[in-house]
Amino acid sequence: MELETELAVPALVEGLQCMDDYVRRSITGALGWFGEPAVTALIDILRNDERPLMWVRAAQALGRIGPDAKAAVIILIKSLVSEN
Repeated sequence: MELETELAVPALVEGLQCMDDYVRRSITGALGWFGEPAVTALIDILRNDERPLMWVRAAQALGRIGPDAKAAVIILIKSLVSEN
């Protein structure tokens, strides 16, 4: 893992605690540029966030990560069949 990623991902994840939805959506989208180290945080958003826009941003970010995000496949499938 590159030093920038090693430092950026934890800082971005901490930023997800911000109450501003725009900031949270922006951070979620940005996590997609950091690859596999961001996958766990994006899965947490899919599992725990109640806002559909956050799910969309997390799914987009995981798509940007591509095959390195394979750990998210099951939760993505479950979200497709969710009644929410």
